[in-house]
Amino acid sequence: MAGYAHTPGEAAAGPGAWYPVLFLTLAASISKIDRQVLALAIGPMKRDLGINESQIVLLGGLAFTLLYSVFTMPAAGVADQWRRNSRAGSSRSICWW
Repeated sequence: MAGYAHTPGEAAAGPGAWYPVLFLTLAASISKIDRQVLALAIGPMKRDLGINESQIVLLGGLAFTLLYSVFTMPAAGVADQWRRNSRAGSSRSICWW
């Protein structure tokens, strides 16, 4: 925006400011793909394991939700502890995931 004046003490965002955005977008994309892999594997899993529809629902819904909810809060705590170096905290949280 032309004519925008920065206030004293406000740093202008450089090209490096977009790296965290790209990193987190990539992480969110991988998370979405990870969730869809189980949906693609349902048919072969039912056939190979000989399980019925209700067992698939428990495996795909309940188990995933419990694991996701159990590990989300500790990962957020790890990211908060290392907030001084946000790249290190985000990287460790994603590697833990």
